[in-house]
Amino acid sequence: MDQQKKWRLYVSEDRMEAQISVDRDYEGDAEKLLDELRKEGINFGLLESGAAEALANREMNVLIARGKPPVLGVDDEVDYSLPLEELTGEITPDVSKDLRLAYKVPSVQEGEVIARLCPGRQGEPGQDIYGKKIAPPRIKQYRIVPLTGVRLDKDGLTVISTAVGRPRLEISGRQLRFQVSSVYTHNTDLTQETAHLKFDGDVVIRGSVLEGTTVSATGHVEVLGNVVGAEITAGQSVKINGNIIQSSVKAGYEDGQLAELIPLFEDIIQVLTDLEKVLQQLSEQEQFKKLPLTALAGKVIELNFGDYPQLMQQLNGKAKSVATTAAYKDIKDKLNLSELAEDLNSQYWQAITDISAAAAKASEARTMLQSVTGAKADVHCSYVLNSKIYASGNIVVTRQGSIHSQLQALGEIEVSGTIRGGTITAGTIIKAGNVGSEAGAVTGLKVGRKGWIEVNTAFENTVFIIGESRHKLSDTIGRSRIILDQDALVSIRPR
Repeated sequence: MDQQKKWRLYVSEDRMEAQISVDRDYEGDAEKLLDELRKEGINFGLLESGAAEALANREMNVLIARGKPPVLGVDDEVDYSLPLEELTGEITPDVSKDLRLAYKVPSVQEGEVIARLCPGRQGEPGQDIYGKKIAPPRIKQYRIVPLTGVRLDKDGLTVISTAVGRPRLEISGRQLRFQVSSVYTHNTDLTQETAHLKFDGDVVIRGSVLEGTTVSATGHVEVLGNVVGAEITAGQSVKINGNIIQSSVKAGYEDGQLAELIPLFEDIIQVLTDLEKVLQQLSEQEQFKKLPLTALAGKVIELNFGDYPQLMQQLNGKAKSVATTAAYKDIKDKLNLSELAEDLNSQYWQAITDISAAAAKASEARTMLQSVTGAKADVHCSYVLNSKIYASGNIVVTRQGSIHSQLQALGEIEVSGTIRGGTITAGTIIKAGNVGSEAGAVTGLKVGRKGWIEVNTAFENTVFIIGESRHKLSDTIGRSRIILDQDALVSIRPR
């Protein structure tokens, strides 16, 4: 303490309150005390009553200043006209009057309202006792993206169907993607009498898909029975309620590197949208009008959007990694990722319109990538035997397991039962029950360098591959997690 002040100041860690203790030999009045505090930088929330109280109660801690906390905002809400599980889930069975299972596909009519966005309210900034603004927590805001079969009303908030069909909702962070897709329903087994089924939309088969048949759909495929000796290809997810035997099932598209760019662009678009709003508000304030946009944008990004530089680093890295892929070469004339990265670099922005233009280009890039790679597609089934399964998303086998089959997913693979023989390849995580056999059936489990594998039991001759590192078991292990250690070698750890 400066001995000349004859008082002591105690400021809270969050700088929202301050207390003062005045010495007995302090000779000033309340106004002088407040002036001295202002000279110390406390220029908001000073309490005249606190000064008077501190002078009346010498050497006691008295509240002298109080800041204004930020006012919390209200999150966006969405009012759905259908149960959310019907919009986001798969077909669920119900029991009819004769006690047999019935399957109902949710549907909407043309012109029907599917959902309405109820906008929230931004919070109000607070201020600490030193006059520094305190931003309120960001509210949860949603952005509606109308895909095929839907449109937005004039208010931009109401989702309306433009077709008769099955409504679907994909929730990706702050984005709500609505779609109405036509559904083809095949009410019996698919046999050689109708061997090849191709449909531009979703397909539901209320029986089994039997030997010698094929199903091709741009949307989802759901089979209520088994798939035996058949082939299924879908642009989106595949769900088999029964088993997959001596068959091939493919969900989604195989260019995983391009697909990984889609969520990255979604994050970039969200940051640019929020950043543009903030800079628009600041540009209307006198103290910021003369600042170059490059400097102002850089400071706002540093304080409020600190993850943006990391997003740009990821974009530059992925642009290099996809440069040699065949799929990217096909679209490079329309989507040059290196040039786009420059447009997204804040150092090149001269006006706020440059930011909105960058956001628009990022949105166009995302749309193009979605058209090339398709959405993340999963495969769900009960059991796999002598089959091949590919998914651009995840693979889930819920019951007996996978026997002598090839499973490949860009995301995760989870097999509740036994994996015996064949190769299981996942981009990130594999979760398995029992792997291999006591007889030593060679079984391979492979994930990417940053991934990991979990098993309940794994027998001799099970091969674990993580990235480029490989380990073959010479004995049986129990509940374990398999990861890369610091030396990039496969490490088996109990769990």
